[in-house]
Amino acid sequence: MKKLILTLAIVTNLVTISKAANGDKQVKSKPEKVTVYMNGAQVYRNAELTLQTRAKPYF
Repeated sequence: MKKLILTLAIVTNLVTISKAANGDKQVKSKPEKVTVYMNGAQVYRNAELTLQTRAKPYF
């Protein structure tokens, strides 16, 4: 019984993750600040976007 519940939980999570991944969108951003270090750099970016609410829940 525990294996069945665990399997159902995993399948439910995988379906939710796959639905969320299909909604990915590219967002263009512009660098605002750059800090350069000896072993790399930190780039700070800013972007604006509008998010839409979903009419139907995933489950």
